Amino acid sequence: MGACRRFSPYVASAFMAEAYAALHAIDLLVDLGFDSAVIEGDSLTIIKKLQASTSDLSELSAIIFEVQAKAKTLRNCSFNFTSRASNQVAHIIAKDFSLNSSDRFWVEEIPSSALRAAASDCRNLHPP
Repeated sequence: MGACRRFSPYVASAFMAEAYAALHAIDLLVDLGFDSAVIEGDSLTIIKKLQASTSDLSELSAIIFEVQAKAKTLRNCSFNFTSRASNQVAHIIAKDFSLNSSDRFWVEEIPSSALRAAASDCRNLHPP
């Protein structure tokens, strides 16, 4: 239904990049008017922090808190871990150098390489 690629300079770690990805996902959901969502990520550490009901005391605490606060504005929102192998679409969009350093948003469309990866992900999740 929709996808985005946000340019985030000065990201200190892969964990911070994953936390920002969750924040951008929530922002996109709210902007598109969704009230229910399942957000998947392939960083188990970040997914556990987002699922936790206790305060996060890491350097990611502000981002985690903001994602959790925005998630509470939705009727239903959950955070689920998925393996990197089943999250290829996100990685293809993130690596697409033709997008340069600008933000990109797709609604009802997707780059052809990501479309092929999505079909492959579906086949891997639901074998014949």
